[in-house]
Amino acid sequence: MLSREKLFDPSPARTSSHVHNLPCGPVFDTERDSAASRFAQLGLMAIETQWLANFSSVCTRRAYAADVRDFAMFSGLQTQSELLQVARSHVLAWRHHLQAQGLSPSTQRRKLAALSSLLEHLVDEQLISTNPARGVRRPRLESHEGKTPALSLAQAQALLEAPDAHTLKGVRDRAILAVMLLGGLRREEVVMGCSGV
Repeated sequence: MLSREKLFDPSPARTSSHVHNLPCGPVFDTERDSAASRFAQLGLMAIETQWLANFSSVCTRRAYAADVRDFAMFSGLQTQSELLQVARSHVLAWRHHLQAQGLSPSTQRRKLAALSSLLEHLVDEQLISTNPARGVRRPRLESHEGKTPALSLAQAQALLEAPDAHTLKGVRDRAILAVMLLGGLRREEVVMGCSGV
């Protein structure tokens, strides 16, 4: 059951088991350090701490916690129980807000992924019936096609015409360049092919 504590409250009372110290868990008094008391204390762990504990990377935990905090601030969420009332319209409004801020598509995607992950955790814990972020389209990322510098048609033609066509060496070099350009081969692949290795 969720408490009415503040969502992602950074107060000192919660820092021992909060984001940066995961997965070390709560600090126990040595007099009460029994299996039963540990079990009871772990059951009281805040829902966001349970969710963040699933991520092994400290950087992911830190980024996702900040992303969900941003959503909570944007939506005016104050308590964990208010998180259970999040609707698809809240997620869509936040997505529009992220776009309006001019954030890169990859940053927008990460923020939406963080929120969706938390909401999916709430579904898994049977605290909400469906994930309101499921199906909310995320910004497209630029295709990686064309990121590698390539020769233009004119540059390729000039490269092919550079070796002297009237010498045996020039004919050989033109043939090698044609294979490289048409086959998309790297220099090392051509060298290995020419040496017979």
